[in-house]
Amino acid sequence: MKLNRKQIIKIQKNRDPYLLIDYATKVVPGKSVEGYKILKKNEWFFKVHWEGDPNMPGMLQVEAMVQMSSLIIFTLPNMSGKILYLSLIHISEPTRQEA
Repeated sequence: MKLNRKQIIKIQKNRDPYLLIDYATKVVPGKSVEGYKILKKNEWFFKVHWEGDPNMPGMLQVEAMVQMSSLIIFTLPNMSGKILYLSLIHISEPTRQEA
C-alpha cells in the first residue's frame, strides 16, 4: 500500500506545521513502513536551528520516525483516526562495523 500526504492526513491527527511526513511509499499494515518527507528551504525549524547551518533538529527526526511508524498501526482495520501515544523509546548506540 502507498499513501500520499492527503491520505496520511485522513488516517492520523498531525497537521502542518507538525506533520513531518509527506509520503509512505510502502506500508505493510501491522508489520512495516517506508516513506519520506520533502524538506523545503522555508521549513519553520530551519529559521531557528543553527543560523548559517540549518538542519532538522534530532527530536523532530525522531518525531518523523514515530509519525511514519504510526502508519503501521493506523492502517490496520478499525484503527484510522485513533490516538496513539509513544510510551517508551529505546535509544541504542550506533555500532561501527570494521571493514
